[in-house]
Amino acid sequence: MSGALFAVTSRAAKSFEMIIISRVLVGINAGVSMNVQPMYFGESAPKHLRGAISLSSAVFTAFGVVLGQIVGLREILGSEWCWQYLLASNAIPGFIQLLTLPWFPESPRYLLIDRGDKEACINALRRLRGCEVQSSELDEILEEQAETKGMRPARPWDLFTDRSVRWQLITVMIISSAMQLCGNDSIYFYATYVFKEAGVSAEKVQYITIGTGTCEFTACILCNLLIERKGRRFMLMGGFILMTIWAVVFTIALSFQNHVSWMSYLSMACIFTYILSFGMGPAGVTGVLPTEIFNQTARPAAYMIAGSMMWINLFITGMLFPFLVSELSEFCFVPFGAVCLLSALYIGLFLPETKGKSLQAITSEFHKLNFKGQSKQCESQSQAQYQLGEDIQSFVNHTWMFRYGAPADGYTNQLIWSFIVAVFSLGAWAGAIHSGSLPVTYGRKNVLLFSNGVVVVAAVFMLFSRMARSFEMILLGRFLYGYNVGLGVSVQVMYLAETSPKNLRGFLTLTSSIFISFGKVVGQIIAIKEIMGTEEMWPYLLAVSGIPAILQFVMLPLFPESPRYLYIDKGDTESSRKALQWLWQEDNLKLEMDDMQKERDSKQGEKAKTVKDVLTSRCVRWQLLTLIIPCAGIQFCGINALDFYAFEIFRESGVPEDQTHYLHIGIGATLLISLSLSSFLIDRAGRKKLMGYGYLLMGIIMSILTVTMSYKDINSWIPYVNIALIFCVTCSYAIGPAGVSMALPAELFLQAWRPSAFVISGTINWLCMFLVGMLFSYIVEALGPFCFLIFVAYTVFSAAFLLYFVPETKGKTMVEVMEDFNKLNYKNRGADTEKTDVNLGTKI
Repeated sequence: MSGALFAVTSRAAKSFEMIIISRVLVGINAGVSMNVQPMYFGESAPKHLRGAISLSSAVFTAFGVVLGQIVGLREILGSEWCWQYLLASNAIPGFIQLLTLPWFPESPRYLLIDRGDKEACINALRRLRGCEVQSSELDEILEEQAETKGMRPARPWDLFTDRSVRWQLITVMIISSAMQLCGNDSIYFYATYVFKEAGVSAEKVQYITIGTGTCEFTACILCNLLIERKGRRFMLMGGFILMTIWAVVFTIALSFQNHVSWMSYLSMACIFTYILSFGMGPAGVTGVLPTEIFNQTARPAAYMIAGSMMWINLFITGMLFPFLVSELSEFCFVPFGAVCLLSALYIGLFLPETKGKSLQAITSEFHKLNFKGQSKQCESQSQAQYQLGEDIQSFVNHTWMFRYGAPADGYTNQLIWSFIVAVFSLGAWAGAIHSGSLPVTYGRKNVLLFSNGVVVVAAVFMLFSRMARSFEMILLGRFLYGYNVGLGVSVQVMYLAETSPKNLRGFLTLTSSIFISFGKVVGQIIAIKEIMGTEEMWPYLLAVSGIPAILQFVMLPLFPESPRYLYIDKGDTESSRKALQWLWQEDNLKLEMDDMQKERDSKQGEKAKTVKDVLTSRCVRWQLLTLIIPCAGIQFCGINALDFYAFEIFRESGVPEDQTHYLHIGIGATLLISLSLSSFLIDRAGRKKLMGYGYLLMGIIMSILTVTMSYKDINSWIPYVNIALIFCVTCSYAIGPAGVSMALPAELFLQAWRPSAFVISGTINWLCMFLVGMLFSYIVEALGPFCFLIFVAYTVFSAAFLLYFVPETKGKTMVEVMEDFNKLNYKNRGADTEKTDVNLGTKI
């Protein structure tokens, strides 16, 4: 909300610096909340719904995208006079969360494992479940508490040194990075061009662009529905595979778009299918993984790592993507396709399924990887978004002229605009870094409240930026928005994973991705010119994010703290039990309490692990790999590149440019639906299958898209095929990597390692997003549609890694997941060595 304040007053203050500050604040919010939110979801959700609930974050994120696309329309806030309100619109959800979040309890796992408050944990579970806490769930948390007993909360660097969480950490880092490097943002960037090539008029492109956001939103919903059935691994791998395929097809279609008339339509189809693949795979599932694969002590650090990776990559993507497009043209999707392919390979080879599994079971799966060989191992360029950028750059120019008596030169204006775009990733990175320490110190619930306060401030900046004639407020608001995302997403998934029963952990943690996708769709819708996409409304559009923040402020206090945090970290057994009883509405919590007790016993006398611990500890080596590859795949899978080509594909398919925004909304809705479907599959198919096959499908679809985009001008029907491929990639992404990857730190790492794992996951995700944003334009200019081959390679690699190396976490306790990874971390090292390392790292 503070970022929105800077944004909304930047224009009145005639200060583009305020826009920069706003961007930084929004980025901080994103960095914190996008780690803390999945953490909270994952720690609070029942095991059988953990994936779906955690995926809700991605669903609402996609919904926010659609909503932003809608309010960004010239008719709403996408005008020269409203851009500051558009930038500050994020304050609305932030303010809503500020009002609603205090009503929610703290993460039950945080209450029990971190705080040792069993009663608070039970109360939190009871509040969350709406019934008496099941003894099995409470015993699971107690078992995790016993496993981490004496262990201090892991710092991010602790995860890098602990072999027992090595593959969990790798998984979070890879998938978090892939979230930004998979090309999903780039596909939005290319969408406008594709739509125009397909014959869509410039005035109607913005409406078709809303369709892309709707496609992602739909994919997220589908992922949410599928994640508990198919599992995280299936959704992630399938999403990346599809994105790989669509990247190839998209690149081909773009390459031949000027030679084959139908190639433009195929390119348009690829945009939607790519977004669908992203929404049904990485977009939703990625946020689930950190919660499910890390124990309570490691989860915050894991989210910090994951968030840092994601936001750093996002920052790089935001800065470099325009240049990549300029250099590689239609081949810019080749690297994204490679990323998706590699991510799919990694998921298929290394990521175990976490669906319906307790932490102990998931740990056991990763034990096989961690000790393997030791024992016996482009930002959317829809018409509305383009108009918003034009309005903000015009505001910056007018502000510069007001201050210095002369308009800013083109280089200065472009530089300021690049900072406004990229500072969000920096803020998210900062939030991701804090997602490791803040949840350990203050609890998951309090951090989520704080993150929403940041959103409200960012929204205020955005809202008053034009009034204040200060683009610095927009910068600050964007930074705060990013900070909220980086912090909130990690903590949210952490909370969901720690509060959810193991059989619902995937479903519940995936809800984070679902609601993120839902937010995208809502954003796409309100960004259309008929609503808020006007020159006068852009400050309000930017401040809309404050609404859900205010809602969370009202509702979150009703929820208990994470039972695992209360029990394991705080030692509050009674509070943990109460949290579980509130969350689960069950009295029989023996199994969950025993699970938390085991994890607490394993960390007895040890502090929370740091990022250094995660990066250097052999006991988490395979967890780290499992964290890195899928997290990186979220950005490297090509979903952003597909967005870049979406407009061109829509245009070449004959869609009027003034209607392409609606297709972008369709893409966002597809992502949302796919994420929702993933949430139903994640605890059935498992995390490993969702992510692995998600990446693989993305790679296959992007490969086809590369071909069809190259022949877009040869036949008139190819542009329509491209449109279908875009939606297919979006579905693959949403069902697989999009949702599952976010929950990786929660499931791959125990309580002491989990916060630092989230830091790594977030860092990878945002760093990869930044890299994609900075470099994609050059890749596109140099490679054209063949740029998808890069993402295809990464998705195939990720799919192979996840399917062949990563153990499944579905239905397993945190300790069981750790045991699985220990088999990889300490493979062929001998029984005595393995026993020593396990005792040092996980107390198993």
